[in-house]
Amino acid sequence: RERGVSPVSHSFGWQEFFYVIISAVSLALKLFSLIATYGYAAIFVGSMLEGEVIILLAGLLVHEGHLSLPLILAFAFLGAIAGDLTWFMLGRHGGLRVGERWPWFKKLAGKPISLIGKNPASVAFFMRFMYGFRIIVPFSLGMSILPARTFIFWNALGAVAWVGVFVGLGYLLAGTLTAVVGRLRHFELLLVI
Repeated sequence: RERGVSPVSHSFGWQEFFYVIISAVSLALKLFSLIATYGYAAIFVGSMLEGEVIILLAGLLVHEGHLSLPLILAFAFLGAIAGDLTWFMLGRHGGLRVGERWPWFKKLAGKPISLIGKNPASVAFFMRFMYGFRIIVPFSLGMSILPARTFIFWNALGAVAWVGVFVGLGYLLAGTLTAVVGRLRHFELLLVI
């Protein structure tokens, strides 16, 4: 190893950093295109899945006047509820069979069970904010003794909070970006003069 060269400096250089940034921008543009093409249906389907990014982008589009805030809130809420309820019911009615067929899935679904046993209503509420667990947690809740009515109630409250937070963040982010771009245009004009 050369003196003065940190092994960490070579693990993630500027090229990799710019590649990540360009990839993120490319993904955002593709999602914008998806929303522009399919509108509120894209919001509904996106919120059924891990939908933070699509909901944030929807908030940006609301700020710019391209989409209706009440419709975004409604479609995102309904998509979130539909997705979670689907996974809950699959866990309720087929969870044991899935676990017998795929033991790795049974092991994965069993991990949230310890958390669920302590306070399943809280888990049903906060699961919308557990990025990466939004499929396995409602599936595991379906396998638990939590009544479906209790799940629907707490999950609906969690979905309202989730939609509000992420659409609001997108809206605020759009306002910030607009202000920054507006200031840059002002400096651009000064440089031209």
